[in-house]
Amino acid sequence: MPHSSYQLPRTCFLATHFGPLPPWLRLTLETFARNKDYKLLLFTDQKLRRAIAYENIAIHPYSLTAFNRLATEKTGVPISLERGYKICDLRPAFGVIFEDYLEGCDYWGHVDLDTFWGNLSAFLPRLMAQNYDIICGSPYHVGGPFCLYKNTEKINFLYRQNPTYSHAFTTSENVDFDEIGIQINCQGFERTVRIQESAGELLVFRGQEQLCLQDAQSAWWPAQVAEAFPDHPRKQTIPLAASGRWQQGRLLSILDGKEYMFYHFKMGKRRLFRPIAIRRCDRLDSFEVGLEGICLHYRGWTSKILHFGEQILIRVTKTLIYDLGPIRHLLGFRRTPK
Repeated sequence: MPHSSYQLPRTCFLATHFGPLPPWLRLTLETFARNKDYKLLLFTDQKLRRAIAYENIAIHPYSLTAFNRLATEKTGVPISLERGYKICDLRPAFGVIFEDYLEGCDYWGHVDLDTFWGNLSAFLPRLMAQNYDIICGSPYHVGGPFCLYKNTEKINFLYRQNPTYSHAFTTSENVDFDEIGIQINCQGFERTVRIQESAGELLVFRGQEQLCLQDAQSAWWPAQVAEAFPDHPRKQTIPLAASGRWQQGRLLSILDGKEYMFYHFKMGKRRLFRPIAIRRCDRLDSFEVGLEGICLHYRGWTSKILHFGEQILIRVTKTLIYDLGPIRHLLGFRRTPK
């Protein structure tokens, strides 16, 4: 842990979302809200059904048109995004685009909304005390569901040292610029960071310990990094895939009990049956998350009964579709070909 005289830097995280909100959003915000020393700004064109009254979370009503106008003004590049997901390519420029919201901050970061947050203060103060310029949530590249940057002119304008940034910002396709940039011959922001890192101009944290727990394990990303940067060898670590348990602000792996900073809800969210919109999050004792979805544990009996009913409904629907379908086929109840 940092020295007792160490003062925690002022840190602000940014998230954007245009279009229908994910049904687990309230849970994402509730877990982040437990981290009182960190601020989250959410820019969205959606109205939340119930007012969010968290001290450290600010919801900014914002349209994609307004974002295009702001990004064009701040970067000098004609930005005309048609889809909210495309904003990922502009993340390395968030320090410039949202500079008016970051005044007084020592660090800024971007986060995805398919995340659940543990105790940030169990991890970040120690890393910030080591004066890192960039702190990656991924063990092998910048970007992803979490990345933290020093709020300095040097770091905020670092994206301009990449010769492909203007094309990446203006093309209609997602090109992975905020990470490796596989669609642009691996000329994404990660290459710029590695060049500066090799020259001793940047101090970057990645891979020395695992910050992220997720519900899927894949060797694909480490393989892509090794192929893209053969001259920059680095031990590639595959993040642990396991269900997570959140309780009283801490996130633990159910597999080994180790504490993590955040959970990336990567594959479980893609299942057909997503959880019904999560409410009453302030009454949660704990929850588990994994490939099977989210299991909530409430304090009040009313909330417990409502959630139990949701789970029964989901199980019955799964049975009707996945189990009875093959049974009907075996019994010969098939559609007559036209």
